[in-house]
Amino acid sequence: QGQRQFHTFVRLAEEEDVYQANNFMGISIAKSPNDFRNADILRLQRDSLTEVSFNYLDSAFTLYKQRDQWVADSFGADSASVASYLQGLSYVTSREFAEVEAVGTPEVNVTFGFTDRAEIQISAYREGLDWVIGSTENGDEYFTDPTVFEKVFQGPSQLAVAVE
Repeated sequence: QGQRQFHTFVRLAEEEDVYQANNFMGISIAKSPNDFRNADILRLQRDSLTEVSFNYLDSAFTLYKQRDQWVADSFGADSASVASYLQGLSYVTSREFAEVEAVGTPEVNVTFGFTDRAEIQISAYREGLDWVIGSTENGDEYFTDPTVFEKVFQGPSQLAVAVE
């Protein structure tokens, strides 16, 4: 008494029979074609991460692990800022798919190096006012998500790195 029961009624396409399924299935049934697309951009294994290289139009710098501490091109990096940055990249996905016919030349990229697997590269190029983002983790999809762009493409000032 007091507990609610939910049911979902489903019908196979082009059939007249309707079936009742216990519980609510709405969240597990795809509603749009994008629900079938791979939304993964980056899955980061921080334990084996050894290097993060940033290449921008006007600058480049590399963060690398030296005796369990992150440094940047011979300068110190703020360990809390780097830890926060890497924590935010543990699992990055997006549903903001870009419908592009041809991929432009990347203007910026970040490369993640590991001890136990191939490197991962996230690249972005301009298309109008938007950044189109691609990843070697998911080479079949491109994204136009400004939140992902801001999360991945950090500059020296966000990581408290002194770059000359």
